Amino acid sequence: MFHDDAGQLSEARRALAWYPRDVWLWLMASQWRIIADQEPLPGRTSEAGDQRGTRLALTSPARSAMQLCFLQERRYWPYTKWFSRAFSEFDAAQELGADLDRLLGSSNPAQGIAAVVTVLEHLAGRQNNLQIAPALDPRCRPFEVGINQAVRPYLVLNAERFAQACAEQIGDSRLRRLPTVGGIDQLTHAGDLLVNFTSWPTALIKVYEQQLNITGESS
Repeated sequence: MFHDDAGQLSEARRALAWYPRDVWLWLMASQWRIIADQEPLPGRTSEAGDQRGTRLALTSPARSAMQLCFLQERRYWPYTKWFSRAFSEFDAAQELGADLDRLLGSSNPAQGIAAVVTVLEHLAGRQNNLQIAPALDPRCRPFEVGINQAVRPYLVLNAERFAQACAEQIGDSRLRRLPTVGGIDQLTHAGDLLVNFTSWPTALIKVYEQQLNITGESS
């Protein structure tokens, strides 16, 4: 494309350059919710004496943390071939790279868990710096199970509070009440077959629309 005299393509590109603010906040809340589900698992598997399980459990929060950085930077993340390469262009990569490498490469589960703590605290501080929600304490603390006030001794961010902080800033009441399950690339692997050669994306659009209508009716 060399000329866009009518400006239609340029306008479309501007419109699609990033999500509307409310959608962005909802996706951020969804990503924090994903991290909240993942962050206690390395401690739990380590507590059970499962070293291989702990190393496996460490890979999920590592990728989720990097995905959150893309959202914080207002950049779409690419597929796996270019995912880490694109991440390396962020300032966050310079700040988090060593801890992510330690997290992914450590044969010592305790060192990997300690690296997760450092990474999550840094991401929490980055959210506070964005000033998109009231600042929260970015320090990790013992894992709050959420059942009968149970607490486990290993450190996590308890990231649910960051998810809630983002969700509370969403202006659209229907979207604010929509469960923070995430977009298609958070909800599924979003592989080539799924996205380009099946009706699943269209079907998911209808599900999202239906859910938004349900939350609207309940207001």
